[in-house]
Amino acid sequence: MRFPWQCVLAVGALMAGLLLVAACGGGGEEEAAPTATSSPVPSLTARPTATAGTSETATAGTTVTPTSRVGPEREVPPSAVLRAGDVRQTGALGTFTWNGFHSDAFAIVVPTEPIAVASGEPLVLQFAFDPTELRIAAWRADQGEVVWGPSDVAFSWRPARFEESVLEETPPPGRTIELRPDLPPGTYIVNVYARAAAGGDAYYGFHIEIVP
Repeated sequence: MRFPWQCVLAVGALMAGLLLVAACGGGGEEEAAPTATSSPVPSLTARPTATAGTSETATAGTTVTPTSRVGPEREVPPSAVLRAGDVRQTGALGTFTWNGFHSDAFAIVVPTEPIAVASGEPLVLQFAFDPTELRIAAWRADQGEVVWGPSDVAFSWRPARFEESVLEETPPPGRTIELRPDLPPGTYIVNVYARAAAGGDAYYGFHIEIVP
């Protein structure tokens, strides 16, 4: 009876050891599995942020501050020139309508410095387009007021009374017009209206001084 009892104890001990090893091994596998398969939770502070030079920043900058002009470029009327002998003056552009765009100066815009014209000397107007209608008027400079300026190049002037002009002419239209105004010595503001064949029109201001 002794031998069989010893065998039973040995077998029991062996089986208990195997169960303990199995239990320990199973617990190790259950804890290791999540470590091998899970990934860390993403952090908001770890998210890449846009910095200068990135494509995200460049796109935003292009949207907020476009480098290209929006819409077509506005075209202004061609220039007009007034000549007195060898002296010439380019007219200051005032109110105009040209290629569907309108600009209102609300006054007569003229160059700041007058050109000297000898008494009785002819004045020659030259246009860079073919006008179909011309109107010319002049006022003494002291019969009005400066409403803007003067700047280095121009100022805006308005007569006290438009009907008190000292010169009113409607010469035949052409690119070159000769005028012989009979004006006493003094400083004058000259306003020229010209209508183009294409339908646009413009006012040009000149500043002259008649000297004896």
